[in-house]
Amino acid sequence: MRHLELTIKDMRRAVSSSPIALSTLKTSSVYFFRFGVQAALLILVGKLLGPNQFAFFAAVSAGALILGSCSNLGLNLFLLKEISSSKSQQVILSYAIPTILTIGTISLVIFTFSIQAIFSIPISNVGAIISIGLTEIIIIPILSLMSALHLAARSAWLSQLILFTPNLFRLALLFCTIAFTSSINVYDYFNLSLLAGILALIASNKTLSYFWPPVNTWRLIKIKNLKDSLGFGAVNLTSLATNEIDKTIIIKLIPSFSAGLYIVTMRILGAFSLPVVALLVSSLPNLFKNNHEKTHLILWIFFATAAYGILASLLLWMSTSIIEKAFGYQFYGLGNVLSQAYLIIPGLALKIAASNIFMTQRGPWHRIIYELVNIFLLTVLLLILTHTSGLEGAILAVFCTEWLLAASGWILIFSGKEKEKNV
Repeated sequence: MRHLELTIKDMRRAVSSSPIALSTLKTSSVYFFRFGVQAALLILVGKLLGPNQFAFFAAVSAGALILGSCSNLGLNLFLLKEISSSKSQQVILSYAIPTILTIGTISLVIFTFSIQAIFSIPISNVGAIISIGLTEIIIIPILSLMSALHLAARSAWLSQLILFTPNLFRLALLFCTIAFTSSINVYDYFNLSLLAGILALIASNKTLSYFWPPVNTWRLIKIKNLKDSLGFGAVNLTSLATNEIDKTIIIKLIPSFSAGLYIVTMRILGAFSLPVVALLVSSLPNLFKNNHEKTHLILWIFFATAAYGILASLLLWMSTSIIEKAFGYQFYGLGNVLSQAYLIIPGLALKIAASNIFMTQRGPWHRIIYELVNIFLLTVLLLILTHTSGLEGAILAVFCTEWLLAASGWILIFSGKEKEKNV
């Protein structure tokens, strides 16, 4: 495979020929800030709720996130694509916003009744379930539209800043709350999340000169545009389902304490993968282009992602005891779980990169198939391995899934480049 013979000079030219390196640096700064906020939020929520309540919180939130992706319908990516093609921002927003509000309202009703039925939520706490539903199913998709507008304006760092603003407000509100009370339950946190989402919406709206079209221009999306956006929506949904499906079902497969340890571990691994996401966000516009430099860019991403994954896994391995102490006695045994899971990070990083590059090579529906295989494989392995080995089996299931998908993804990418060369 001749294209693997990449010199240092070629790699430098691939990076310096575009603003990717600078954009990645800015976006990475936001992601590292996001990493700090998420780490603090994860530790604080974990200590306040404990493993049992945390597992319930994660399962409910995962369900809300998945339905939020449904109400989005891929309109954030569709908006980005249309604006990049010089289409009218006002026209697109005039049907994107009301469509999200309509589908989101229907999804919120489904979510509320489903969670109440599955977990037998007392009537007095249904309002809190509605709060987390409103946040993830309606507010977050609206914020994703605001984020897409900044990304279209080549302001990737501000785009990503908007997406994690809700967590920033959640952390601030949590600190304010615990200053006045010594305890907080999961339903209190759901209500705080809604307030954080509203504050994030207000703050993000200030960053845009135009977002809300006049109400008299609102309409639902046309069938033609819906067909175009559904491909992106399916990518969003399957990608999110890949990240959240295990956290939804794990609570039914192993004891709640072990499920809490598993979910916290997966959140920590996800936080370590944020710099890779930053790299991909900055590179996507260039990856959609078909030129000679794209080959060098793909190889640069592969080597950069692999190197980062190895370094990040070593850092996590050396930090296991520190992280366990940060979470406190309630999460006793977290260090042991992390010491079993740290080798997942390189596979996870390479899989994230592969799935995004694969989409730019072969289109969104191939990416969807890739994600569906991921979901199927992870679910089957979780069902089998948790039955025989409990929490250790769950960690092994994730390890096998991430590395298998990473390897197969990059094989498909490199084989695709070979076919392009031979055409």
